[in-house]
Amino acid sequence: MEAIPAGEVVTAGKFLVNQCDALVLFYSGASHSFVSLDFVSKHNLKAITLDKGSYCISAAGNDISTNQVVLGATLEIGDRQFLADLVVLPGMGIDVILGMKWMSGNGVLIDTTTRVVMLRDPNTKEAFLVQLPRDIHIRSTVNALTSRAIKDIRVVCVSSRMYSLMIYPGFLQIGMWSSKLN
Repeated sequence: MEAIPAGEVVTAGKFLVNQCDALVLFYSGASHSFVSLDFVSKHNLKAITLDKGSYCISAAGNDISTNQVVLGATLEIGDRQFLADLVVLPGMGIDVILGMKWMSGNGVLIDTTTRVVMLRDPNTKEAFLVQLPRDIHIRSTVNALTSRAIKDIRVVCVSSRMYSLMIYPGFLQIGMWSSKLN
């Protein structure tokens, strides 16, 4: 089996989100699921504003607060329809990030070596496999709203396979202050 080059994206694929082509990342470093503000605007997705509470996301050492959510977005993966509540974030280089809450609710298991994702059918709960492509390229974008000097950024290496840290440095502390959503 050939080695995966350092920094290569292995848990992303192209799927339909509300019937629009989207680059979707399965990301275990996120508690919740997210959609880029650009994707919401480009495809006229209906985002609601939470009356009470907001999400506070710590990304690349900066806190981002948002109270915009796309409720009940449809994701078509392997000819099956899934639903997801997606927190709207500016500055993302990926259209959608599926976090642990969504993945655990849908029985997701990821094999990064073979680039295969196992999910459970939302109706029958039967497991099925999806092969992720090798040729996913993340478009160049700035994912932080403010900058810091490189010498001021603390780096922690948990594993040499932490490719997602290169894509989204800092998406490790994601939480919710309060909201109507679970």
